[in-house]
Amino acid sequence: ALAMAPGFEDALKDAYLNSVSDSSQVDQGFLHQIQQPFAMKTAHALGGLLQAEVKVGEEANESEFKQHAAQYEVIHLGTHTQINNVSPLYSKLILSKSSNEDGYLHAYELYDMQLQAELAVLTACQTGVGQQESSEGVISLAHSFAYAGCPSIIMSLWDVDEQSTAIITEAFYRQLADGRSKNRALRDAKLAWIKSHDNEQNAPYYWAGLVLMGDPDPIEMATGFPWGFVLIGLGLLLAVILFTLMSRGNRTFTD
Repeated sequence: ALAMAPGFEDALKDAYLNSVSDSSQVDQGFLHQIQQPFAMKTAHALGGLLQAEVKVGEEANESEFKQHAAQYEVIHLGTHTQINNVSPLYSKLILSKSSNEDGYLHAYELYDMQLQAELAVLTACQTGVGQQESSEGVISLAHSFAYAGCPSIIMSLWDVDEQSTAIITEAFYRQLADGRSKNRALRDAKLAWIKSHDNEQNAPYYWAGLVLMGDPDPIEMATGFPWGFVLIGLGLLLAVILFTLMSRGNRTFTD
């Protein structure tokens, strides 16, 4: 799995400012992105839960995504978006900047990619929102991931709350890691949120914004420490030791 979350902390913005030699070329929109501590927390959690490759801060940049996203079976992006309702191909996910990329991952760029992921989770705002096309459905950022090869996408239908979205998403991944189908995992994660909040935070705004598009079937995921490989290694080591002891015993008996 690949988990990316720029976070938009002050350190990231300062590093960007220091990299720009001409102040007139500074991307003010990037500097005004709201910090996302909960998105970063979720990305780090996936490092332990799914053995995900975690890219946060400066590492969560567009160049890294384009170079490596195709090798992962699960892609998680916790960031901001800019939605273009007039020209949805110009809607974009906002990642960190690098020397050769501006940090804006546009829908039209995703249409040109070939991804192998079984699941893409897009927790940014309005990733499922776009323009209705009679022959294609809703042209959105989620649609661009489907076109690039992802059969399942978790997408958002409005400007979601960052904290509740992060908590529900982590619960979803735990359910998914236990072997549940994607739709059941998302349903149970939402129900857990509702049951644990008896105030205004159990209103649909906080939990209903994420939906599944595509294949609902479970997926096999690497989870936690690879104890299976450790046990196999120990078994092989034990077999070698027993074989060595038996060989020595046979030589002693022969002598």
